[in-house]
Amino acid sequence: LGPGAARNLGIAAARGSWLAIFDSNDLMRPERLETLLRRASTDRAEVIADNILVLAEDGRQKPFLPPGFAGAPRWISLARFIDSNRLYTRIPDLGYLKPMLSLPLLRKTDVLYDESLQIGEDYDFLARVLAKGPRRFRLEPQTLYVYRRHASSTSHRIKGAQIAALIEA
Repeated sequence: LGPGAARNLGIAAARGSWLAIFDSNDLMRPERLETLLRRASTDRAEVIADNILVLAEDGRQKPFLPPGFAGAPRWISLARFIDSNRLYTRIPDLGYLKPMLSLPLLRKTDVLYDESLQIGEDYDFLARVLAKGPRRFRLEPQTLYVYRRHASSTSHRIKGAQIAALIEA
């Protein structure tokens, strides 16, 4: 049924205090969840995301967010998050980040993934959570999530109907 339906099943089954979004073909460093929990606790964040390490098929790797943007922990407002996903913006596309969210916040906002989306579903979900909840999230500058970029990734095989659904959302 797609990524949104799978994530909604995970949200419904979740029983802990936090929910971490994670794609099945990606990796995370062993200390990721502990580091994000510590930052969220210290900074009283209900939503937190870290920088992404982009790992190419040939083994090359680089941080997704440049040091000038992610050199230190910072708050990202809903407006800045939306602005980062607009065409020709100078802000890195923050919709690629994989957040960790407070489960009580998710229950309070009652936001679920739009199951009609096959691409951009994480951006749409987080934007709607932020709009109904804290209106900002904390960015941890460390690269703890590893995005494996490869030719068969959904983001490299986008179709017109997927773009139309995202525009509609």
